[in-house]
Amino acid sequence: MQYGYILAFAAAILWGLSYAINERLLTNLSPWTLMALGSLVSLVIFGPVALWEGGAKAVTELPSAMKKLLVLDLVVALGASTLIYWSIKYIGASRASLIEISYPLFTALACWIWLKQELSPKILIGGFLILAGSWVITFSR
Repeated sequence: MQYGYILAFAAAILWGLSYAINERLLTNLSPWTLMALGSLVSLVIFGPVALWEGGAKAVTELPSAMKKLLVLDLVVALGASTLIYWSIKYIGASRASLIEISYPLFTALACWIWLKQELSPKILIGGFLILAGSWVITFSR
């Protein structure tokens, strides 16, 4: 088995734990505060590692188009984080995460549009099932 699958599954476990912890924290903290603290911790931990690996130089040497793509990625990721924290606050971690899990379909569509990757029948069926599950969670009370 490839390590990538193990790492992805481990990440899923940690994200699940994080969402449950976030729901509790968001009863006393605003999503803005939680995001700021997470960003600060990331900067303190990963900033020195990135500098040690030459990250600053690598960013400055990126072609202009890649720099624009980097900025777009940072804005999109920040937007996604902001929206999921607020959704956890308003509808709870379980419901928010089960709706958010529809993101693989949007990943597949983005890869199909921008990277010209093939959408196999398995991917389309899986995406449909994910959307159907999200719909059930969203509209059944």
